[in-house]
Amino acid sequence: MRTWRKTVGGCLFSVSTVTLAVIPLGATDFIRGDVNADAVVDLSDAVSLLGCLFVGTVCPTCQDAADTNDDGSVDISDAIFPIDWLFLGEPGLPPPDTCGTDPTPDGLDCAAFPPCVPPPPRFIWPVPGTGGIDWVINNYVDLNSGTGNGTRDYTGRVGNQAKTYDGHNGVDIDTPSFRTMDRDEPKAVAAAAGRVASIDDGERDRNVSCSGRSNQVTIEHPGGFRTMYLHLKHSFLFGAGTSPGDSTPA
Repeated sequence: MRTWRKTVGGCLFSVSTVTLAVIPLGATDFIRGDVNADAVVDLSDAVSLLGCLFVGTVCPTCQDAADTNDDGSVDISDAIFPIDWLFLGEPGLPPPDTCGTDPTPDGLDCAAFPPCVPPPPRFIWPVPGTGGIDWVINNYVDLNSGTGNGTRDYTGRVGNQAKTYDGHNGVDIDTPSFRTMDRDEPKAVAAAAGRVASIDDGERDRNVSCSGRSNQVTIEHPGGFRTMYLHLKHSFLFGAGTSPGDSTPA
């Protein structure tokens, strides 16, 4: 799983922290018989599978798609089955014939099937206003992944010169003071439209340390993205009354 996180917020003031992360979606959508994942089921798919089985060419990343007869295994019969359908008028392939999940439990995997991956949402900057006036960046992502590997931010600065700390997996954006927080400025917005997955709005919202829990909202978006908004003032992101399941505009 490849994960990218963007965090907005900090610990010194009650501000917003947004974490955008690619998350696994569970079963991968695929099209039965589209062995080479070009979004079309044709003779080239049978050729691709025969090459994998007998010539040593690259095998499909989605075994479920290559299991054309849905018998739970991938073998020569899966190359013959679609040929009979394409040219001899035999019954069509088992579902899914459009992007969908495998209806039959088996031991096959579908690691990736690009034609069925929806495009990621377009994320906007979730804090309005002007940098250096209405908000300030506190920390960037530590590009030296993991802890104990030193620090490096996106500008290439390392060690004590880097604007990050060891293992930091986000970008922290802080409000200037509690005075601006009390005026609800700047008011964080959702980085993209989605559905509220969870809310915690019962935590203390005037903190001067990074300990303890924070008010937070988690939003799920199409394409396997999830945003988390942390270190919030009470009812700061969407207002009082927001509940899990609610739709959110960007």
